[in-house]
Amino acid sequence: MRGIIRRMRIQPISTATEALGVNILRRSFSGRSWIIAPRVSIQSVLEKDERLSEAEFSMFTRGHFDCVVCRADNNRPVFAVEFDGFGHEKPVQAERDRLKNLFCMAAGLPLLRLGMGDLIPRDQVSVLEWLSDALLDWLDRPEDEDELDAEDAASGFEPPRDVDEGFDLEEEGPAFESEHPFPANARVIERLLRKFNISTGSPLKDSSAGALPRIVMDSSFGTSRYVLNIGSPGHRTFEQGPASEFVVTDYDFTVHDRTKVVWAGTGRGRFAWAHRLPQQIGLAAIGANAILTAEQMAYRIARGLSPTDLGWWEAAGVARELARHDALSQVERWAELEAAGLRSTSVS
Repeated sequence: MRGIIRRMRIQPISTATEALGVNILRRSFSGRSWIIAPRVSIQSVLEKDERLSEAEFSMFTRGHFDCVVCRADNNRPVFAVEFDGFGHEKPVQAERDRLKNLFCMAAGLPLLRLGMGDLIPRDQVSVLEWLSDALLDWLDRPEDEDELDAEDAASGFEPPRDVDEGFDLEEEGPAFESEHPFPANARVIERLLRKFNISTGSPLKDSSAGALPRIVMDSSFGTSRYVLNIGSPGHRTFEQGPASEFVVTDYDFTVHDRTKVVWAGTGRGRFAWAHRLPQQIGLAAIGANAILTAEQMAYRIARGLSPTDLGWWEAAGVARELARHDALSQVERWAELEAAGLRSTSVS
């Protein structure tokens, strides 16, 4: 008996969030020897070599990565990307996301998780575009560095690796943003000076009685009406999301008229520095991979977190740059209202 063909419909092969993220990656990697593959099944990327629980097996056989970036010369995945849009905060979906995190850690596949805010342009550039440029710079590093790595590997040399190396964020050394500043920040700084006569600098109070504030590092060389000071190093906290843990930076900022503070606020930025693991982990054995030793994997599993293992940027540095952008954007909105006479220049 022949079956009955019921009505069928064509549906999109990806969500709007996934399509936006994939398009950004394709633009960033255009003209290079890379493959940007959307919606790739997990079992096409990872090889299963152990028994899985029912839930793990279902995810392994039926789940997919939103995007996988591969080298074109050998089709080998370099890292996977997940776009955590609407619905990823639901408990069932969050547990599935944490399973993917576990799979990637077990295989040694770096995983990047991004939200919609990381895909929306900020002054013509998104966070994903910015980080893609940093990644490409890292991948285009001089060949002699690769040769040195190869010589070390051939000689059997292995740099010492503590169990928690790369797990805890470094307290000092904001090197990432000095090499890869967020381009949107420079654009806002330029507009603040050009349109609103606000420069960036650091007001310092002289100890002598009656002295006016002294401005150092003033981008206007002392000619602007206002000076914006964004405090550094800021305040660091951590925030737990459904599938990731975020490092959060808060920068206090003040706007001075060269005699007193006329407005103040706090800029905030956050970025995922580690992935959360499932509450129940059923790995039959904890083995080493190309990135982690078995001891390091056990250390992470015991804490329910695994850092992103993306060596081309520093999550804390990303959070600092985004906090700076938030502060600059708040000042620009304040300046627009103040210029329109809708806000008085006074600190509440």
